[in-house]
Amino acid sequence: MKGYVVCVYKSISNEEKLKEYAVKARAAVEKYKGKFLIRGGRTTSNEGEKSPRTVVIEFPSYDEANNFYKSKEYQDAHSILKGYADRQHQTIEGARIIAFVDVDQNNKPDIIASGSKEIGNSDSSFVSVFLNQSGESNDKPSPPTVLESFAISNRVIFNWASGLDDISPKQSLEYNISISRLLPDNESRLLISDKVQFNESNVGTKLLREFSNIPWGNYIWKVQSIDPSGILSEWSIEKELFIPRLVKSFQSIPGYSYGISRWSDINNDDRLDLAITGNLYTGSSKTQIYLNEDGILNVDNLQPRMANVYGGHLSFVDYNNDGFLDISMTGIATINFSTFTALLLYRYENGNYVLDENENQLSITSGYWGGQYNHDWADYDNDGDLDLVSGGISIFDNTNYLSVFKNEKGILSIDTMQTDLVPLFPCAAVWIDINKDNYTDLLTLGRLGTAGISHMYINDGTGKLLKSSTPPFDIPVSYTHLRAHET
Repeated sequence: MKGYVVCVYKSISNEEKLKEYAVKARAAVEKYKGKFLIRGGRTTSNEGEKSPRTVVIEFPSYDEANNFYKSKEYQDAHSILKGYADRQHQTIEGARIIAFVDVDQNNKPDIIASGSKEIGNSDSSFVSVFLNQSGESNDKPSPPTVLESFAISNRVIFNWASGLDDISPKQSLEYNISISRLLPDNESRLLISDKVQFNESNVGTKLLREFSNIPWGNYIWKVQSIDPSGILSEWSIEKELFIPRLVKSFQSIPGYSYGISRWSDINNDDRLDLAITGNLYTGSSKTQIYLNEDGILNVDNLQPRMANVYGGHLSFVDYNNDGFLDISMTGIATINFSTFTALLLYRYENGNYVLDENENQLSITSGYWGGQYNHDWADYDNDGDLDLVSGGISIFDNTNYLSVFKNEKGILSIDTMQTDLVPLFPCAAVWIDINKDNYTDLLTLGRLGTAGISHMYINDGTGKLLKSSTPPFDIPVSYTHLRAHET
């Protein structure tokens, strides 16, 4: 008389642990002469709750089936799944046909087994019913977490992390999303209530839902989980959402070529102002500050005239640690009808930008022309002052440079210790802590002779930048819009 082991999984929370268990369990099955009849595969739930996995193993006898389950080999495998899978495991004598049916209508799969204990003996035939009496209650699922929303014009994308259920896998959960508009009196009015199906493409990640044509304004939204039997979770925490009103601006700002623009709150009035450098359509270069006055950008006519620069880079930076944003500019400058590659530092003083002409400061003629992003600021020596890196060509000697400038209380000087730096033109340079050791490293990209190249310089902890033997990019790059982000 044969014996059968039937294992019905109700939930699996760790697929990697299941794979580890399967390897050891198979060895135990083979030792006790078992044969897999069913091992996962496609399933269709005709009645009751669908099982994510079902396994049926045939053994030469009922005793062999029991010995297999009690064996040290299988119990070692069984211990791997502890806490990671919820299942029913039964040994059945002599069954030839097995079916899963919710006999007692409690939304839990029961087992009907039929067969013969002895071949050729009609008196030994049987039909047995094994009721699922686990006694587990169907608790409320947990509400979703990590709610996020992104507004793009009148389109809004909502996403959230899956809820969890004590019985049902998260793939079977559905979601209600509620979006309400906040009114001026702090009351809210329901705008949208919608049911969101589980998206198979988002298994193990986040669920997404997009709505279009939502008017501008302030909103609150929340989500709740729904298990297959219709039980609702509590609502998630409410999240706020603002959709801006976008209208065509009547403002007109001259176009610039070979330039760059930067937004920053120059005067600390909680509005973003604009600085632009580059060439006008007339061919002349220009540097201009626009102050933001209630959303209207006006030329700062009270600003002392700044050097006209093109083909370079501009940064807002508080390099003298006075709490106000200063400006650094590189590129080709024209001052007093003279043209040169320049590094220009403008201090913010009493609402105006003043050229830093401290006798100990860098000469304005010591800068390099390297294109956009040819300079960047960071505290690479960890002394509390922002330091500067800049690269490119000097038209005075037609030589390429890549220099690091140490900042000591607002005064910049070339760091002569940096002997590994390779000059590039054009040159893009950014600071980034690439190896997460709390010391700022340097990434450069540009051309060396006729070849596109990139370099990574690792900070050894003393401020010394050592060139890595491995280029950060495995493709030849001559120049691009380069930004570094820590990931």
